[in-house]
Amino acid sequence: MPNFLSFANNKRILQYYIYINSRLEVAKEIVLRELKEIEYYFSLDFRDIEAVLKRTSNYSVILGCEGKVSKEMFKKFGELINSAGWKFSGRNYRTFKDKVNCTFKSAYTLGYFLAIFLIYVIGFVPYFCFFYTL
Repeated sequence: MPNFLSFANNKRILQYYIYINSRLEVAKEIVLRELKEIEYYFSLDFRDIEAVLKRTSNYSVILGCEGKVSKEMFKKFGELINSAGWKFSGRNYRTFKDKVNCTFKSAYTLGYFLAIFLIYVIGFVPYFCFFYTL
């Protein structure tokens, strides 16, 4: 008889437990870490958004904060790319207007499938999402 409480299944049970009991805290931590990385690499200051994130208990506010951070990051990214001689007028998601957005799409696609693969390899279920939904 197979061992239903294998190491991988224990991970999945723990993941589900955290999903049910701590989803909001995990979502806030994901956005706070993203915010800190963007602050560091793009020399931006998000102290005001960080304060809002730490106080909130609403997913819509978390999504809004993440959207503001991303908007500022792409604005700064555009300045850096354009100063290097490339053409980048902003992020677009469908018909790609420039080489930079095509590169983003390729990188996101590869990153997505690599992330899903790694989630399975370490024994988690990718469909218990703490922030976005698949």
